[in-house]
Amino acid sequence: MLDTRLQYLLRSVIDSPVKLHILLTLHIQVQGRINAEQLSERLCRDVWSVSQALREMAEDGLLEVLNIAGSSPAYRFQPRSEYIVPINDLINSYDDPIARSMMHHILREMSGYTAVRRASHVSNVW
Repeated sequence: MLDTRLQYLLRSVIDSPVKLHILLTLHIQVQGRINAEQLSERLCRDVWSVSQALREMAEDGLLEVLNIAGSSPAYRFQPRSEYIVPINDLINSYDDPIARSMMHHILREMSGYTAVRRASHVSNVW
């Protein structure tokens, strides 16, 4: 069974396979900054889904947005303090095949709700 903080992280912040891939990559290969184009090449994923995931991860407090004049936004892995322990748990648990399978099960379960949850969050803001 996954820790409740880790389940919350997966269900509310890392709610897609793209975000999980980004989190694992940025946590392992910590750099100063990276933009969507660079990261999409590194991950072999389309730039549109990576851009959207980066924006959402920044909104949720996992990434810091670095606006550089004349270029697309750059991001730095800078999670809020309440996410540090669950992220470390995720990283440490990911090597366990059973825990990894549970994580992917949660993400598949969330895939139908992610767009709806994001849309309702945006409409509540306005």
